[in-house]
Amino acid sequence: MATIRDIAQAAGVSTATVSRILNADPSLSVTNETRRKVLEIAAGLDYQKKTRAIEKRASSIGILYRISAERELEDNYFLMIRKGVEDTCVQNEVGLSQVFIDLEGNLLISPGLDGIVCIGYFSETEKATLRACTANLAFVSIPGYDSMNIQVHADHQQGGKLALDYLWSLGHRQIGILSGDEGPFAEFSQVTSFRQHAYTLGLALDSFERIGEFTVQSGYEMMCSLLDAERVPTAVFAASDTIALGALKAAADRGFQVPDQISILGFNDISMSAYTSPALTTIHAPAYELGVMAANLVTSGMFSSGIPAKMLLPCRLVERKSCRAI
Repeated sequence: MATIRDIAQAAGVSTATVSRILNADPSLSVTNETRRKVLEIAAGLDYQKKTRAIEKRASSIGILYRISAERELEDNYFLMIRKGVEDTCVQNEVGLSQVFIDLEGNLLISPGLDGIVCIGYFSETEKATLRACTANLAFVSIPGYDSMNIQVHADHQQGGKLALDYLWSLGHRQIGILSGDEGPFAEFSQVTSFRQHAYTLGLALDSFERIGEFTVQSGYEMMCSLLDAERVPTAVFAASDTIALGALKAAADRGFQVPDQISILGFNDISMSAYTSPALTTIHAPAYELGVMAANLVTSGMFSSGIPAKMLLPCRLVERKSCRAI
């Protein structure tokens, strides 16, 4: 089979010139005679232009969702990740089926899946079980140490620093934190980042910090505790918007005006945060975008070789009405 090098030698031109002529490069400056000569030689040698192989895309993928229905109802952050996966599969005409891990650690999976998107926390044993099934995996949660898998995460550490920088820029120096138990993700969370950055700025947070659960009710109770203390902060960082919703209600019930008497900053940017009174200023964590990226990676089979990678999507500030400068 003739090659570009064969044509170049016969025509007396470079292989680059032959390639650009055969690909009809409009920026190439050669005479019509040279162009005609190259094309005639290529035809005479029966040159067949190589075409790139069409990327094999998945026809059906699975979703392994380790978030309880109760938590999804309480906080739609994980719901938006799942919706990103589902919408992407619909747009790409890719089948999507549920995958489960039973109490004995067995993987319950439909046959013929080309990959799996895994949302939530998974033990190393569970990850090994999944890798034994397919190398085409994408894990979506809060980032941790993982040298074996594809990870797609929001950069919560960057988001926590962004939150404190924003409150600091408004003049707040007495800042409270309302958070839940972060479990295995604590080291990589927005709250840990917030605390670490506060330390570098010389802010003491201990007396203004409350830890409960990532629920509206817990946010309400933690905020009441904070407001009933002798010293009250000028601003509060809620580690999730669901906590912030409870904090807003507690402030109203205790007679504090937001943001005139106390500012409240949330995290996640759930849909309801735009409709609170006042509308909640928050840090947008790209939940839906995480689902889209994870689904696209698994659908394309880009990392089906099992080569590990980590992708972090940045958070951003969404300014509304619940914070003010002092």
